[in-house]
Amino acid sequence: MNLHPKPRTSNPRANTLRAAVDAHNAEAAKYGKECVVYPPGYVEFEAPAPLTQSMPKHMTRKPNGAIRVRISGGGVTQRSVGSFDTVTAAVSAYNVEAVILGIPLHPDTPVAHTPADLPPPLRSKP
Repeated sequence: MNLHPKPRTSNPRANTLRAAVDAHNAEAAKYGKECVVYPPGYVEFEAPAPLTQSMPKHMTRKPNGAIRVRISGGGVTQRSVGSFDTVTAAVSAYNVEAVILGIPLHPDTPVAHTPADLPPPLRSKP
């Protein structure tokens, strides 16, 4: 068993052709070797946005892709508002429940979406 492993000295993995060519050319220049050039018409690949985007507050993404919304406040313990296909629909549903509970609207509410756009809160009978 080796208590003092030898540190790794290899080059880090290049994620793009440009990074690989640049790393190769840097090593080649160090040892007087021939450098390589990019292929003609080379265009850098742009990776798509990750599928696991961070969700707005009070929302989580279920394994099936639906967005689960939960709400708490106004004297009520945390409870589910429902599951929705889009963040916009989820924020709208949250805001409807927020008005009913008398708590502030969701922080991701669009500017055009004001309390006047929402239904009035339900009043319980005395």
